[in-house]
Amino acid sequence: IGIRTKEDIAAIENEMRLLSELTSCKCPQEKTDMLRRIANTRGIIVLTDSDGAGLVIRNRIKSCIGQGKVYHAYIPEIYGKEKRKAKPGKENLIGVEGMTTEVLLSAFKKAGIDPESGISERTEPFSKTFLYEIGLSGKTNSSEIRRKICEHFSLPKMLSANSLAEILPIITTEAELVSVIEKFKEN
Repeated sequence: IGIRTKEDIAAIENEMRLLSELTSCKCPQEKTDMLRRIANTRGIIVLTDSDGAGLVIRNRIKSCIGQGKVYHAYIPEIYGKEKRKAKPGKENLIGVEGMTTEVLLSAFKKAGIDPESGISERTEPFSKTFLYEIGLSGKTNSSEIRRKICEHFSLPKMLSANSLAEILPIITTEAELVSVIEKFKEN
């Protein structure tokens, strides 16, 4: 995010507070409506920690926004402790603030956001039928395959099939995904 003026900084900080209020269930309806309008016109980017709390925040924002454009930038699950903390968090994962610039840029690119040119055109999510056919949902070992896919593409391991349906078409093709899953089944 490029910030040019004091006013831009104030606007960004204001939007950050809005999202914070939204996730804590204290967001007044007019602020929720404003975020919905922003999501419907420009889209919003959600970047949270890769732990369970981050997932709750993502789901809360998505449910409040509805059909607007929500771009999910996922950081990988990296175990450890952030420098400013005396001990690791509950899930022992490093959060957004502990990520390097390279990791954050990679997360944005995987979400279809290019820091140079902005947000790219949305790709259509993979269909639920396709996910079923390749074993990412509805099969006895689907959760294990999803976990391996998440590891392979440096995504949080707890992503649902629906979340993968949205993010995977941005970072891979159907053919490549099928190939990766076939390699998992061979091993």
